Amino acid sequence: TPLDVFFGQEVRLVGDQVEPSGSLHGTNPYALLTLFWQVERAPRQDFLISVTVVGEDDATVSIASHQATTLWYPPTRWRAGDLLQVVIPYLPLGAADRAEVRVSLVERESPYRPISRLFPTVTGTTGPEILRNDGASVLVAQLRRG
Repeated sequence: TPLDVFFGQEVRLVGDQVEPSGSLHGTNPYALLTLFWQVERAPRQDFLISVTVVGEDDATVSIASHQATTLWYPPTRWRAGDLLQVVIPYLPLGAADRAEVRVSLVERESPYRPISRLFPTVTGTTGPEILRNDGASVLVAQLRRG
């Protein structure tokens, strides 16, 4: 899905792709999430990518923080103009009939604390309705079972 969401002035989320991957632990489904990032400026600090799945009752189904790329190519080594693909191979979706997938950039030392200067800013044709958690995260997918 094409996106145009700036996180600070450093990185921009330009797209995502969600692919069903089957079920694990009985009937609980999971998916493969791919995020596409464009580097606008070399990030000043390293960060993790937090992915949260929220069920229809707004309860958290799963939350996990992931390396933005690899340990040997952290965000502070990225260069302006880089286009990066980040694959999250196991995204648990839980038993909810409907769910949202939300993304934020969080501190490495405190992986559930969003970095305030890297809050998302929606640009382009997408409106602010995709912002969640008081502007700290962005909705990248809405999923339905079946």
